[in-house]
Amino acid sequence: MKAYGLSVELNPLIVKLSDTLGIEFGTLIGIMGPASALILLCLWTHFQVGLAFMLGMRAKMFFNQVQSIMFERQLKEFKRSLDIHGVRALPPARLSDACGAKPTVAVVDDLDPVKSSSKDRK
Repeated sequence: MKAYGLSVELNPLIVKLSDTLGIEFGTLIGIMGPASALILLCLWTHFQVGLAFMLGMRAKMFFNQVQSIMFERQLKEFKRSLDIHGVRALPPARLSDACGAKPTVAVVDDLDPVKSSSKDRK
């Protein structure tokens, strides 16, 4: 969130906490608060299956985060190599592009020089 801003976070609680308390502390409270409450609830009710499930989910989330960091590092290296070779950076994609919205394109036939010259000759 430091590099890209609050708009990359999808959890509204973490966005609100990060906006008011700062990015590091808000994210820590937004993630660890509910997780700690669930762990305490599982310990209080002696629900070992719930604890095992939470441990597995947190391990998978950690693995996904590591993969995301590696992928982001590869993208930064790719962008850096494009910048070195003089290729201009592409504009950022819009959310509507990802949702399948097709951009509108105006089709103008009158600007074609071959068609316009053939119309003038008739």
